[in-house]
Amino acid sequence: MQLGLEIDAVPILASFMAMIREESLLKLPLKYILNYNCWVGMIDAPDLNSQGIRVEPDSKVTAGLEGFSIDAKKVKISATCLECTSPGMIDLHNILETDAAIDDATSTGNTVL
Repeated sequence: MQLGLEIDAVPILASFMAMIREESLLKLPLKYILNYNCWVGMIDAPDLNSQGIRVEPDSKVTAGLEGFSIDAKKVKISATCLECTSPGMIDLHNILETDAAIDDATSTGNTVL
C-alpha cells in the first residue's frame, strides 16, 4: 500500500499590528517604503528589565500577530495498492479519487490547518 497526499495552492495570510513612532514614519524616505527592515526598525520597543522581560505585562503592546490563515485550494489523498489481496483496499483507491472525497479531504485539511 502506497499512500500519498497532494495539496494545491496554499495561500498563507497573516495580519500583523504594530505601534510605530510617528516621527520615524514621517522621516522614512519613499525609496525604502518596501523595505521591511525599515518598517521593523520603526516599531516601538517595550520597556524591558535587565533580564529582557517586559516590565509591566499589561503595558502598551508594541507588536503582535492579529490573525493567521492557511487555506488549501485542493487536498487529495491517494492510496495505491501494490500487493493487496483485499477487494476493499482496491475500492479505497477508487473512493479516494472521487470529487466528493477530494472535497471532504479539502474541507478537513483546511479545518486542521
